[in-house]
Amino acid sequence: DKEYFVAKLKYEKLQLISERILAAVDVDSWKRKSLERTAELMMLGGGAAEKEPTGAETLVQLYDHLCQLAAEMAALPGVEDEGEARAAKYKAFKCYFLAELMFDRKLYDKALVLFKHTDSLAERALLEAEASNEDLESARTLLTDLSDSARGGQVRCKIAQHSLLSSAPSPDATSSSSCGATTTSSSSLPPLFVSKAQPLPLKPFVFDVAHDALSF
Repeated sequence: DKEYFVAKLKYEKLQLISERILAAVDVDSWKRKSLERTAELMMLGGGAAEKEPTGAETLVQLYDHLCQLAAEMAALPGVEDEGEARAAKYKAFKCYFLAELMFDRKLYDKALVLFKHTDSLAERALLEAEASNEDLESARTLLTDLSDSARGGQVRCKIAQHSLLSSAPSPDATSSSSCGATTTSSSSLPPLFVSKAQPLPLKPFVFDVAHDALSF
């Protein structure tokens, strides 16, 4: 019927757009970059966190668009589609790259939460893939790699947080240095006034040995 034919054409159009977006995402590149950043942080500490950004903001936008396309494809009438499995996978990737974006901006607390959430979303997406007709082996490999990258991201966040805490001055050192500065500055100040008073000589005691009392 006409409605089904229109839905089928729209589905194919949306599918073609999705494939083009996915072709723009270099999976091997982000996987390699994630492993490199984790290894460098583990060996060099927080200094490796200063590497150039990953371009995560663009990838977040791409996967957000893919999530919208998946929702539209699943809502088309009369078209069989594994929309839930596809949407769950895209949502997991979007969360991962959002975590990378927070890491690039040195918001390590937020990045850590998002990396943990990515791991949960990847597990959920794998369950959706198992319940659908999607290529299970391919989905399992992709989502396992995503989980590994998310766990590596958690390690990076913890190392970066530890590096920040180690480089921050301790409260005791700050207070002692401020006390020293106060003492130095106060000792260098001139006196407010100089007293002109002179000491007064005391009248001597006179002991009269012939009496039992003292006279002044």
